[in-house]
Amino acid sequence: MIVFKTVKVRLEFAQQFLAERIESLKKDVLTCIKNTCPFPGLLYCFSTIDLLGSLYGGDATGVATTRKANKFMIEVMRYPKYETNILQNQFRHKLVHLAQPQALILDNKNNRMIGWILDNVYHVKHLIVEKLQSKQPVITLTPFKMEADRVFIVSLEKLLNDIVKSIYVFPDGYIERLRGTANLQEKFDNAVNQIYDTTI
Repeated sequence: MIVFKTVKVRLEFAQQFLAERIESLKKDVLTCIKNTCPFPGLLYCFSTIDLLGSLYGGDATGVATTRKANKFMIEVMRYPKYETNILQNQFRHKLVHLAQPQALILDNKNNRMIGWILDNVYHVKHLIVEKLQSKQPVITLTPFKMEADRVFIVSLEKLLNDIVKSIYVFPDGYIERLRGTANLQEKFDNAVNQIYDTTI
């Protein structure tokens, strides 16, 4: 069992642990951007957000990972709830389980049919649901005709930068929150011990 004797020791561990993860993330995602293969980069972004959500929530057992990641994105990354839910539903869940994003999301509550655009680089738009001038066909691998009246725009480059900022930007970044919050320190300790648990 890992025990951090002081806040300083915990923070040094956290900084090194997260620096290793973030350097790996940046290297791989930038390679994906350069070579125009966004899905692997997006998957690595989501798995890193899952890790951060587990640390933030104090539970790295794999239970309710989506909920913890969602909370991290909303509370620490400052992503809007509606767009965060679309990001997870349209991209994360379908990429992880079915190897392609959800072609279309039906938002019955707001009477929207939402397709998507995934940009490798950042062109000012990220996490935006944009209304189309008219309904447009959605390109799918299915024989069904599908049309969208809106598109959800995501930038892989901006998502990467937002993850990095969520850890390091003072005063709201994860590291600074960890430095000053006893409850978050306890959660971090619990999650880290679960990550390094070698029991089978």
